[in-house]
Amino acid sequence: MISSGTSEQDLGLDLIDDMLDEMGVPYDVLNASEETLTQERLVTDGKGNYNGIILTDASLYYTGPGNYLASAFSLDEWKILHQYEIDFEVRESVLSGYPVSGAYYKINYDLDYGMDLDTIEANSSFSANWQIPAEDKEIYEYVNRQGAFVVNDYSRMVHPLNDPEGPTVTPLLTESESGKALISVIEYPDGREVLLSTITNAWYLIHSQVLAYEFLNYATQGVFIGSRKVYLAAHIDDIFIENYIWDPVLNQTTGDIRYRTTAQDIENLVTVNNQFIANNPNISDFKLDFVFNGEGAAAAPPEPVSLISAQDTYINSLAPTNIYGSQKSAYAYKSRLQKERTLFFFDLPSNIDNLASQAILTLTTKDIPNMTSTRDPKGTICLVTQEWDESASWLSSMENVLWSRSGGRFNRQSCVPYQESNDLITVDITSIVNLWQNGDRDNLGLIMRAKRRNYNRVQVHTREADNANYHPQLSIVYQQEAEPLTDTVVANKDEFRFLNHTLSHRDMYTSSGATYDIAYEEINENLKVWQRLGFPDFAHASKSLVTGNHSGLEDAESSDDTYPPPEITPYPEGLNFELVYAMQALNIEYIASDSSRVNQDYEHFIQGTNIMLLPRYPTALFYNATTPTELTDEYNYIFYERYIENGEDPCFIAGAICQPRSYEEILAAEAEITLRHMLTYKSWPHYFHAANLRDYGDGATLQYDWLEVVAEKYNSVLNLPIINLDYSTIGEMSKEKLLAKEANVRGFWNRDNNTITLIADEPTTARVTGVTSDDNYGGQYILRTVIDQNGEVLEVNRSLD
Repeated sequence: MISSGTSEQDLGLDLIDDMLDEMGVPYDVLNASEETLTQERLVTDGKGNYNGIILTDASLYYTGPGNYLASAFSLDEWKILHQYEIDFEVRESVLSGYPVSGAYYKINYDLDYGMDLDTIEANSSFSANWQIPAEDKEIYEYVNRQGAFVVNDYSRMVHPLNDPEGPTVTPLLTESESGKALISVIEYPDGREVLLSTITNAWYLIHSQVLAYEFLNYATQGVFIGSRKVYLAAHIDDIFIENYIWDPVLNQTTGDIRYRTTAQDIENLVTVNNQFIANNPNISDFKLDFVFNGEGAAAAPPEPVSLISAQDTYINSLAPTNIYGSQKSAYAYKSRLQKERTLFFFDLPSNIDNLASQAILTLTTKDIPNMTSTRDPKGTICLVTQEWDESASWLSSMENVLWSRSGGRFNRQSCVPYQESNDLITVDITSIVNLWQNGDRDNLGLIMRAKRRNYNRVQVHTREADNANYHPQLSIVYQQEAEPLTDTVVANKDEFRFLNHTLSHRDMYTSSGATYDIAYEEINENLKVWQRLGFPDFAHASKSLVTGNHSGLEDAESSDDTYPPPEITPYPEGLNFELVYAMQALNIEYIASDSSRVNQDYEHFIQGTNIMLLPRYPTALFYNATTPTELTDEYNYIFYERYIENGEDPCFIAGAICQPRSYEEILAAEAEITLRHMLTYKSWPHYFHAANLRDYGDGATLQYDWLEVVAEKYNSVLNLPIINLDYSTIGEMSKEKLLAKEANVRGFWNRDNNTITLIADEPTTARVTGVTSDDNYGGQYILRTVIDQNGEVLEVNRSLD
């Protein structure tokens, strides 16, 4: 890039260098106001050093001492540059400036942009129209060229001169009323090609962010190290716990009004998300990221229990008064002349109300002498409906109490079949145990009844057996208690992504007492909830962490649900290293930061660790708002009314607004801010809170109101696919970008065989645009590949469909 000053002085440089850095594009800057362009700067050993030239200003306008031509380049420097472009077939892009044209500028600057300067005029707020044919995908193919393009800063517009002896000018973007050119492709008889813009371009202008990529793409002919995609992700913090809600009367969040997401809210999200995808052809897949606090989810089920029978005996119809409660074995048998039945009672835990997910009765059988032909006896286990004890007989349930029906009273509808196999009877009696757990039936034990057939007699060990391993056993695994929100999230878990918060949302500030043990437990216990509830992608997604209010990066005594706290030590001075050590112990690789806070607005490794700070964008969809009314009231109080109350004029206060906004105006402002974020090509997510998911009427939510207006704003200017990534993938991508920069990835384009050779100082993963790949984005191939000191040769494929 060639500039006329530093990035603080040159608006164009400040725009383009940020984009190149984010995309991972290697570049050099020549500050023409301080440096001289030489042939040696451009060519080494007969090879061109640059495959594209970007000028931040058409004439490199500069008014330094003794510079009567008002250009930072001398005539010789202009000629060196232009000859380089001719010799190596290198294109040039011009970000802005006065379109110098005609004989005077040709003689003194070697510049002629082919414009009729008699027709030049300027404007600072206007609409423009694209003149590129719909079938032309070679230039600005990523822009929505169907509607008007809005420019909101000083710009020059001019008609081409159409001099047959001069350059050929093809206008691409023209002012709507006059038809005068704002962006043009200029082709010279000597083969030079230039993309010229006469629009003021700066980092803070949306039109500049839209246009910026093509300046790089055109200059490099679509072949360069680095890549760009447009990203959008929405993190929803505090899933499962309550959010305190704004009180519009007190203009405070007191905690007296609260909202917890409901099961119906979750079901509604599935529906509206599908509608959101259907409404936006630039979005093929989108999922919300649920950042959850496990403390608010359904409690873990009780530990499984294994019970030994508290009572057991058998009863015999041929000896109707005999008592066998002290015997070491019992029988079940049924014939025309005799019946034997075995009774069991298991004392269930009185402190567990959960239903059983599985209840297995295990009985160990014993050979019966002189009945060697018995084969796999069968029968049923049934629920007893009358109280009994080990003094029971065929006639009596206990001493001096008769069975209401001889042979034991039981419920036939409850019976489940059994069959002996390999000296064991194993029966799933979950249905019976759940009748007890539900309170539908009292736990009065079980009765074992044989099926009538030949050789069906079976002998089982009782609790009096000498070998404890043979005692009757009931093993119960319990269900998680029903909890509508948790159950609905689990039922729809594949519709969302998940991200680890801390268990209870506890502050992780050093001054709040967050020690290593506390931090470790908060993180680890939440990870256990993840696994218990069966949320997907645990191994990958659990590498990332969000702390409450991003605490632990800064330090304060308490967040107290407000930001900033009264006294705060910013990052990195306020970093809680106890939290860092706990993260290292749990293999956490990425921690969320807030891009609006001091020193948290860039990806980097925490010093001395492999843990990366990964920024997220805050929004004005406040954590304590569930409806448009609540949000609008709080928004206008924060940005307008509180200043009025204090006797201040908000029009003169940074960040305030001059008049209250409607809900629609708030969303429009949010959409513009978010579009600016998306146009940086950063993959950082935007974060919200569970309260924003409330269905406030007819399926509408603050969250999807926001997403819809953002998508609409985006679609009005671009037609590139919007990529929705999970947080750990964003982290991995950011890490690769940092390491690739450190590895000094560079390359050479052999125009003769149309290949590029890439090399790096050390093995690294890099992305390259314009070479053969399976990833085609916006009509261009992007390859992700490992590069090392030995180099890699790749085939150029500019694609563009």
